[in-house]
Amino acid sequence: MKKNISSMKSNKLAIYQWLVFVAAFLLFSVQPLVGKFILPWFGGSPSVWITAVMFFQVALLAGYVFAYFISHLKRSHQFVVYSLILLSALFFLPITPDDSWQVFTGTNPVLHIFLLLLFSVGLPYFILALSSPLLQSWYSQDSENKISPYRLYAFSNGGSLIGLLSYPILVEPLFNLEQQTKIWSVVFILFVVGAFLLALKWNRLSKVVVDNKDVSEPIVKKPTWFDKISWILLPFFASTILLSVTNYITQDLVAVPFLWILPLVAYLFSFIVTFYSKDFYDRRFIFPIFIIASILSVLFIFIGKGSPIFFLLITPLAITTIYCIVCHGELYLLKPANKYLTSFYLYLALGGALGGIFVALVAPIIFPLYFELHLSIGLTLLFVFIIWFRDRQWLATLKKPTLNKIIAILVLIFIWGALLYHVKIITFVYSYVWRDLYGVIRLYESNNEKQMYHGSTLHGTQFLSEEKRCWPTTYYGESSGLGQAVLNSQTEDSLNIGVVGLGVGTAAVYGDYVSFYELNPQVVYLAEREFSYLSNCAKKYETFIGDGRLLLEKEDAQNFDILVLDAFSSDTVPAHLLTKEAFVIYLRHIKENGVIVVHISNRYIDLKPVIGGIAEEFNLKAAVIDNDGDSELGTYDSSWVALSYSDSFFGRLKENDAIDEDDMIFDRSLLWTDKYSNLFTILRFE
Repeated sequence: MKKNISSMKSNKLAIYQWLVFVAAFLLFSVQPLVGKFILPWFGGSPSVWITAVMFFQVALLAGYVFAYFISHLKRSHQFVVYSLILLSALFFLPITPDDSWQVFTGTNPVLHIFLLLLFSVGLPYFILALSSPLLQSWYSQDSENKISPYRLYAFSNGGSLIGLLSYPILVEPLFNLEQQTKIWSVVFILFVVGAFLLALKWNRLSKVVVDNKDVSEPIVKKPTWFDKISWILLPFFASTILLSVTNYITQDLVAVPFLWILPLVAYLFSFIVTFYSKDFYDRRFIFPIFIIASILSVLFIFIGKGSPIFFLLITPLAITTIYCIVCHGELYLLKPANKYLTSFYLYLALGGALGGIFVALVAPIIFPLYFELHLSIGLTLLFVFIIWFRDRQWLATLKKPTLNKIIAILVLIFIWGALLYHVKIITFVYSYVWRDLYGVIRLYESNNEKQMYHGSTLHGTQFLSEEKRCWPTTYYGESSGLGQAVLNSQTEDSLNIGVVGLGVGTAAVYGDYVSFYELNPQVVYLAEREFSYLSNCAKKYETFIGDGRLLLEKEDAQNFDILVLDAFSSDTVPAHLLTKEAFVIYLRHIKENGVIVVHISNRYIDLKPVIGGIAEEFNLKAAVIDNDGDSELGTYDSSWVALSYSDSFFGRLKENDAIDEDDMIFDRSLLWTDKYSNLFTILRFE
């Protein structure tokens, strides 16, 4: 008999565990899925993901708020309300975003993205968000359940972690986007059925226990005001660290699910290890690790940009992991009795949502550069030390509490001093700084030249002297892929060039008529007012503001002799510009013997297999054109790929020693489409 009762309890726990697990799995697997779906609609900007994460955090908060209020209703009322919400979500399936949301004419699409997500995935996500705390509340009300419901929260984060990791490893490589949304919707339906059956069974139970006291908390202690503040601030700091690091990484690499997921994995891992076992988080052990991570964070901020990819990835991930473990470990130590479970999760979600709002909306307004990472590190360190110093009982367990206090204070002073110094030196070195959804633009001016940086990458240089101001510099010199395409083109008419990506307008020195397509209005503003390539060096030009691919898709054939693709802000790559469907558009706009040249210089990504796949698909001839820079000419090493149907064009390139036969032989193994692309396979790890 005892065996049967034990088996029933085990089965009951398993049901709750699996439902919480599936809810969390769906909750986090949908984030990279929808993020990747809408990324091309807004120019491939990394800020699209940050905005999406903010939406998901706000939706999570809304779910937790609703769970809090539902849990205070009568049992039968809880069942009715939850069941109606579950069934209503089915009308929003599948979650495939409608193409009409692609139409956007403003300059800041944050609200547009928020509404898009609300109407496409909002209600299903809301259902999943409220289910986790509500199911844990139900489980805690059963007097037979002796396991803390906070263990279910760890199990929930395990589902979140697997949901995230499965996306780049299994889902993204195996299924296109439409298949992904349909599969997700089917699993969601299964969850709805399971949750409804559990709710039905729970409602039929005759015995109602209002509060099941945790075995580790025999006395129900009312949370203090400091507890509640900590419940908000600790997840706030963890959220800002997560999103600030994500911003830092993707601005220099690429806005893709793989790189979105890595910091989020570290974030979820910290929840799992701290909430699953009360013995994991030991301040005596974490104290020196936290101090080392803080010093490492300063080192990363000073030298991270332009570092090898392993350092650029591993270091911020290690920092995120340690900082989040500390924040969530302290949060676990401050957890209340089961009676306050839903309010605890409500405060937790509020802190996370406020962190998302701060990074996505507030920081771009108040900080000219990405200083939210500096602030997050400094404030987290300060608040954690306040908690540690406040706990005299913990200090007493240290062998040398006074010495450790002194060390902590010295580290705090050092970290804050270093962060403020870094803010000072990178703020005043530039003559102009602008930050928006598309990243940070900085202008640097010396005695003889003016430069534009987008992210950490130089996007254009112009000499200031009269005789040199129309020289094609940086990656556009005469020996570059663009320069060679111009020199070896044969046209009886004036040379007509289209350029996707304006930069400072250097390409205007080539061609009799140049059409520029630029996503960022601020780049156009600076190119026309701070640089003179357009005003003094172009014969005739025109600028069009918007996503180059979408603008070209709407236009009649432009009959370009040369179409230039160079729209990669910082080192990030908008994948939607390099798909099969995109090249259908491009090929419609070039002449019969026209040329497409793609700028593929990149520290972290090898785009040759992708461009090679395009060449194979359309039976285009292609060659890689590499050139060395010349400091006297103001040019840099660059790598381009030229594609054309013209045999004579490549013949002229060979005759003029711009390429040889080996340059036409390169990897052509990948073909990206709008429904499938995977940047993980072309990352440079050397």
